[in-house]
Amino acid sequence: MTEIVNEQQLVACGGLIATSKESYWVAVANADTQQIEVWACGQNGLRRFPVQVSKLNYRPTCLAVTENSPNESCLLALAEDVQFRHPLPPIQVFIIHADGSAESLYQIPHSAVCRAIMFLPDSHFKIVCVDEDGVIVVQDHMMNLTIYHDSPSTRTVDICADGCFFVSSASSYFHVFQLKGAE
Repeated sequence: MTEIVNEQQLVACGGLIATSKESYWVAVANADTQQIEVWACGQNGLRRFPVQVSKLNYRPTCLAVTENSPNESCLLALAEDVQFRHPLPPIQVFIIHADGSAESLYQIPHSAVCRAIMFLPDSHFKIVCVDEDGVIVVQDHMMNLTIYHDSPSTRTVDICADGCFFVSSASSYFHVFQLKGAE
């Protein structure tokens, strides 16, 4: 049996949401303000009252957040809503500090609309992007990349905790990939 230990309304009209591994950081796309709000939620998400630390003016199609320094900063990755903009806007990665300051760390160009984005476990500077054409890209901040080809029907991707494998779902199948360089 599970039990709710905390319930908070972060935004009145929420959209996408991403939580960090330890649930200290939460990023929410606010549909009313067209902004991404970043919240600090305390150790294991148990802070009595989450604190909003930053707002960014983006309309994301996908979000990911990870601890950088658990109580001091997080990394936020986002892919923007295309809205007839060509070329596609790059995936952007920001560092958000607990004092509310935010700065762009790097951008990752891509050639198709991004369906999902996530940080590799325990690797703050490696990102997995799942594009609508079935291409799965693992890229780091130095622009080193590895490309995996999956099906355009790929809907979800998840990475195992040790970061060695990832699994995608496409149509009625699961595909398991071993990340290159992982043993």
